[in-house]
Amino acid sequence: MKKSVAILGLLLLASAAVLYFFVFNKNKQEKTGNPGEQKAAGVVISKHSEAFNQSVESFMNAYYMMIEGFVNWDTAVVRKESAEFKTALDNFKVDELKTDSLLYTDATRILNAVKAETAAIVGDNELSEQRGSLNIMSQALYELLNKVQYDKAKVYYQQCPMAFNDVQAGNWLSSKAAIRNPYLGKSHPKYHSGMLKCGSTKDSVNFISMSK
Repeated sequence: MKKSVAILGLLLLASAAVLYFFVFNKNKQEKTGNPGEQKAAGVVISKHSEAFNQSVESFMNAYYMMIEGFVNWDTAVVRKESAEFKTALDNFKVDELKTDSLLYTDATRILNAVKAETAAIVGDNELSEQRGSLNIMSQALYELLNKVQYDKAKVYYQQCPMAFNDVQAGNWLSSKAAIRNPYLGKSHPKYHSGMLKCGSTKDSVNFISMSK
């Protein structure tokens, strides 16, 4: 009898040890993952085609280069990059939006407004006149990116409250939160580079969606 009880006790002890082993390992794996397994990084999921997004990236890169030309008061860069921007706008894959007729109509209307002001920048030779067109065009470009819900990169909508004659605001877009003012810039006749960081981010275009 005593022998049977002892054997039963040993069996219960062994069962408890096995149960503890499996529970412990399961909890450990849930906390740390399997050996050699790495947590996958989030992947950007876009509602648009790669060609569409590349066409947006192309004209936005030219736009940002043009903005730097304004920051540096460099007429040669403004002339070159505004022409590049105009060409990239002409290659924008807006036809992809035709599956939604209302969206396509609105996007095309706004795109034409962007193109019109861009043509004015290309045609003008005075930075003061070009900056006036830049302000109107940037507002339309911000509207366009929102309308099509561009979702491959975050775009900052920024504003200088004293862009024109120290009293009228001017707007522009940037790929970074840091302010580099294209209206007052580095070589302003009155402020020189003292107002380079004048301004603030008013909004952003951010439709980025991540998969897990």
